[in-house]
Parts: sequence; C-alpha cells; structure tokens
Amino acid sequence: MNYFPEIVQVVPHNDYTVSVYFSDRKIVLYNVKPLLGKKVFSKIKDMLSVKNDYKK
Repeated sequence: MNYFPEIVQVVPHNDYTVSVYFSDRKIVLYNVKPLLGKKVFSKIKDMLSVKNDYKK
C-alpha cells in the first residue's frame, strides 16, 4: 500500500506560484501559471488574479 500525504495548506503568491504544505511536513513550491489556461483551473486563476490586483 502506498502512502500519500494529505495537503494541509496551500498559500498563493503574487508570481502565480503556490506553496503546498503536506502532512508529512514537506513543503513544495509549484508554478501554476502554465496550468491557468485550462478550464479546470479557472477558479484558481480568478483567485490568483484577485490576489495580484490587491497587492498592487
């Protein structure tokens, strides 16, 4: 059986990256900008756009 840690927290950043915190204490920085053109990620794109506008 494989162990898959749970996502504990996701923190968006101004440069379209997100820090993902896992239950095994691992922290990974993901660049989500290449994914934002896909419909399934439209809510994330909207959220990051609002965050970027707010920080300006």
